[in-house]
Amino acid sequence: MLDGTLTITRGLEALDWHIHEMLFGYLGAVVTGFLFTAIPNWTGRLPLSGDPLSALVLLWATGRVVW
Repeated sequence: MLDGTLTITRGLEALDWHIHEMLFGYLGAVVTGFLFTAIPNWTGRLPLSGDPLSALVLLWATGRVVW
């Protein structure tokens, strides 16, 4: 792929795909992780765990796979 002998047809160019994944995959996970640790400290509530947390992880993973 690097020297141009192999091409793969895809919807986005490599740089565009990388930008998309950094914004919607990584950045979203970072912000969510920060908020899931900061909000319980700010409000005094227990952190999210168990089935609700599993459902959010499944929703995030589904979004990564479907795209």
